[in-house]
Amino acid sequence: MKKHLALIALISLALVQASALEYGGIIDNDTTVRITGNQWTSPNLRDNLTVTANLRQPFNNQGTVYIAAEGFFRYGLGITFGQDPLLVTHGFTLDLSLLKIGASFKLNNNQSIVLNGGRFIASDETGLVLNQTIDGLWFQFNSSRAVFQAMAAYTGLLNAKTTSMLMASGSAWTPSDSQPLYILAAPYIIGNLKAEFPYLFANQTLTIETLALFGIDIAQTDGNRMYATLALTGPLAQKLFYTLSSTLCIHNFDFTTLSNLSRLEFSFYPLAEKMKLSFGATYASGTIPSVFTPFAAITAQPSVSLAGFRYTGILKGGIHFTFKPNKVLLLAANADALFDCRSDFAFNGVQLEGDLRYQMFSDVAFGLNIKSYFAMEEARNALSATLKATISF
Repeated sequence: MKKHLALIALISLALVQASALEYGGIIDNDTTVRITGNQWTSPNLRDNLTVTANLRQPFNNQGTVYIAAEGFFRYGLGITFGQDPLLVTHGFTLDLSLLKIGASFKLNNNQSIVLNGGRFIASDETGLVLNQTIDGLWFQFNSSRAVFQAMAAYTGLLNAKTTSMLMASGSAWTPSDSQPLYILAAPYIIGNLKAEFPYLFANQTLTIETLALFGIDIAQTDGNRMYATLALTGPLAQKLFYTLSSTLCIHNFDFTTLSNLSRLEFSFYPLAEKMKLSFGATYASGTIPSVFTPFAAITAQPSVSLAGFRYTGILKGGIHFTFKPNKVLLLAANADALFDCRSDFAFNGVQLEGDLRYQMFSDVAFGLNIKSYFAMEEARNALSATLKATISF
């Protein structure tokens, strides 16, 4: 009888835990048509169909201890017109983008601790050096005067088809194999320490951060890098804010390889949260003899999406406008000018972009993005249009 009661209790506990399980999914399709140079008769079409599933299982009533997971399957179709026969490519991607155990604990004096372990997205203070999925451990201590973070991560189990990383040279790491669904990414160890002091003076926030990247295989030893970032953010007026940051990087502990990434941005909110106007500039060093070497981030990200330049040897200045008149509509317009600073300083081009997002229903959304790059060289001109549809469940 006692065994039966114990079994019933275990089943009841499992049902209670299962009832707290949160799960859902997203189906989205985006279709992009791109024209490069003056090849109007040879446009390139790319269609991606992605199915994403996610779940979250809390282990206490407050939901402060939980496990979360998210994975997706993507089918990609590419067609290049203007050829006989048409050039058609297919691709499949399977990835686990999130699998972590998270916990947060309140302490005395408005202090708290947050822990994450597993696979999750990590970003540095700028969002330009590191901004990708990682496998690792993350710790944060919060207080009214300071926030401290520490992270240790490994990248060798990630999918290189969805996570692109840069070597010290600034070129993207290329895997030696070509598996159809999952390709192991570059094997690096990443360490991160960060201290943030909110409202340190005059409502200004000071952030100090260090990042270290170590290659753990012979082919990657040229990629050992150390980053140090200093950032200031805060208000300048009632609706005007700024962000100023500068990052120094050295390769293999050699100070003659010093490089720099700096950013200054002003954000103006004339209609509170409905409208935002921002303007600023980002500089990633190129070769300046006896001063800087080319800057290389950890995560490969485009500085201007149609130009093909990453954050190395560039100066980018732009104006970005966002307007959300109601809960279902979002409008955005961007203009970015790009300068090539890899060796000399030369104007490269301007990208104009417009974006529209419409939430038709709570679980159905559509988006349209149009952008064009006007380059100094006609062959580098580009135009693209993307239509996106999303259904969540």
